[in-house]
Amino acid sequence: MPKHDSYYLLLLWSIDDNIIISGPCVLFLGVYPDETKVCDLPHVNLSTSIYLYFLTLFLFIIPLSIIVINYFRIIRFRVNYIRPGQQADNHSNDRLRRNKFTRVLVTITSIYILSTWPFFVNIIGMAITFKSRREIRKLGTGIYLMSLVSFFSTFAVNVISPFVYIKFDHNINKKFISIIRQVLHKK
Repeated sequence: MPKHDSYYLLLLWSIDDNIIISGPCVLFLGVYPDETKVCDLPHVNLSTSIYLYFLTLFLFIIPLSIIVINYFRIIRFRVNYIRPGQQADNHSNDRLRRNKFTRVLVTITSIYILSTWPFFVNIIGMAITFKSRREIRKLGTGIYLMSLVSFFSTFAVNVISPFVYIKFDHNINKKFISIIRQVLHKK
């Protein structure tokens, strides 16, 4: 299969998955007649609950499992790998680079987990209790605020991630600084 065909197949598969996973939101999301400015899951029933479990599985558990398994494989390979013909004095430098690489992978993964898991715990809680966000608000301000913060923290990962990569990945940092310098010198 030519490379461009596999690219289009992957693109089509991604679009299809997005429609299958996100499409049912149209069926479950809505507004309340007395509160039209707030989008919610007004009727959390068994089908909504199943969808929330499905959403958590496909948007959190499966991607996180793939990331953790692959990062573990990469780290294990990097720890056990010895470059052919490597000098003994370079071995300590190589080990420092491997440890730094491992720390970067663990840090990036940890930030992703810490910023997204509260939202998925929240929607699993909604699925278990059959409570909408409006009903959660009636339980108390503290619980409702935690629910809102979990929602925003999940979207914050999209804002935080580029800065994490710039901070921890030397190559990205160098390229970023190079681009900034080019932009500043053009003005």
